Amino acid sequence: MYDVFRMRNKFCVEIQTLSINICARARAREREREREREREREREREREREREREREREREREREREREREREREREWRCSHHLANTI
Repeated sequence: MYDVFRMRNKFCVEIQTLSINICARARAREREREREREREREREREREREREREREREREREREREREREREREREWRCSHHLANTI
């Protein structure tokens, strides 16, 4: 009879151990999924920062084009003004 109780207790301990291991693996998988989600969020933030840097470079190029157009208008004005004064 004692052996039956011992076997039952041993069986219960094995079941508890399996249950604990299953739960631990599930928690580990969930932590890994969360880390992967965080890595993906970080990659998305980096992509957004890169898009913003590209937009800023494009704005700077547009400002440079506008300055160049302004310089060209200024040169044209000076040239036409100079010609008008020499005639």
